[in-house]
Amino acid sequence: MSVAPNIMKTMEKAMKNNDKSKCFEQTQITTAIAAMCHELKLPSFFQAYMDQMKDPAFAEMAFPDRLHPMLKAEVVSRSEKRLARNYKESGINDALPSLDRMIYDNDRGLRKALIDDLATCNWMRLENGPLNILVTGMAGTGKTWLVKSLGKAALEHGYRVLYMRAPQLVEKLRLARQDNEPAKLRNRLNSKDLLIIDDFAMTPLDEATKDDLLSLIDERQGRASMMVASQRPLSQWCEYLGSGLHADAIVDRLRNTSYRIALKGRSLREGTAIAKRLQEVEEG
Repeated sequence: MSVAPNIMKTMEKAMKNNDKSKCFEQTQITTAIAAMCHELKLPSFFQAYMDQMKDPAFAEMAFPDRLHPMLKAEVVSRSEKRLARNYKESGINDALPSLDRMIYDNDRGLRKALIDDLATCNWMRLENGPLNILVTGMAGTGKTWLVKSLGKAALEHGYRVLYMRAPQLVEKLRLARQDNEPAKLRNRLNSKDLLIIDDFAMTPLDEATKDDLLSLIDERQGRASMMVASQRPLSQWCEYLGSGLHADAIVDRLRNTSYRIALKGRSLREGTAIAKRLQEVEEG
């Protein structure tokens, strides 16, 4: 009786056991990698690793060629999450404002070349310190649209942005003063790379709030940027702020460190479908 068949069966059994052993070892290694990635907070890196393990094409690749896409997956994931978080915290909740939808009529006082340059955010990272932007114009000329669109551009460049209407800011400054925590509020606001204040010079200010506003602006000088939008032209800001020293100090700091954009023309809201329909009803 030949022993060859028995030898073959023994070898096949050994090979199967070896495969099971390798599979068990691989499972242990994968479990360990999963635990370490979880501890190091590298979920996308681990997912990319698992995707590679399922794809035979990666088996013959050099280690650096396999490592690079795993690291890239983690970097991209973190960047996307950071952008989503910054958008959520920015206060810019409406999707419509966009530089792609900006209207550059000649009579609006808005130059596309300037806006394209501002959209690069180079003005926020100058060697001598970041600059500011002041936007003025009557109601409906597109001030909010412009500052929100530029705010979104800053977010896309990785900057932290906070949009607030001036009445909200004034209320926060007053409450912080009542709680004896004005510095704490300013620190929170100054943690943002770009602070956008819309509808400025509409809400009355007491002397304490003027002082807190001056402190906020002063602390941001040379460190972080601001955008301020107002219906009042810059020439009327001192009148709004009063005749005291606060007015001159606030206007001086903003006027000499800012791009100035004065929007003109009729209200853009007049051309909306709703406005036209209401006009038809009134005339009808």
